[in-house]
Amino acid sequence: LSHYLVVKRASIEPNFHRLYVAFLDALQLRSVDNFVLRETHHNIRVLLKSDKIADSSSERSLLKNLGHWLGLLTLARNRPILMRDIAIKELVIDAFRRAQRRLRHLRGVHGAA
Repeated sequence: LSHYLVVKRASIEPNFHRLYVAFLDALQLRSVDNFVLRETHHNIRVLLKSDKIADSSSERSLLKNLGHWLGLLTLARNRPILMRDIAIKELVIDAFRRAQRRLRHLRGVHGAA
């Protein structure tokens, strides 16, 4: 259920996020909430580590949708996003380093022409 909800619904149907959160609330099963949150974290990490994220607008859209979904599951419910689940500082540093490598590559390509 958690994989289906996150991968097949929440990541591609942002207009229904509130409905899906209401569904989870109606279930009143903390274990299901935890599984959905874990699946959301996992899929966000997979997308962030993807090499295609910089060039693929569809992957960026999935990431944006999952970010919104994560916010509804955590911050909107006054729950923190824990560093053990998503280490924001490391992600920012990694993104900076990737951008530097891309710029060096682009300068090398354009400089040789």
